[in-house]
Amino acid sequence: MPSLTPPFTTVEHEPSADAVAAVAALDTEVWFDVGPHLSCTEAEALIGLFTALGIDNHAVALLDGHARGDAPGDDHWTASDE
Repeated sequence: MPSLTPPFTTVEHEPSADAVAAVAALDTEVWFDVGPHLSCTEAEALIGLFTALGIDNHAVALLDGHARGDAPGDDHWTASDE
């Protein structure tokens, strides 16, 4: 793996396994907080990725946070969000 230049750091690891473990270890509140700042397309892409990686709790938190930021007429908005 090529080295990254500052401000990045390089860590020797198995990229896919370690990356998934690092994301899975994050608190789901991160995704709840990020959700409202994403478009529906962005949220759906990340939700699909989390689901494919088997970290469904992150997918649920992201969808919940995103839906709370959606407005009437958006894909994930529901009347219960009011």
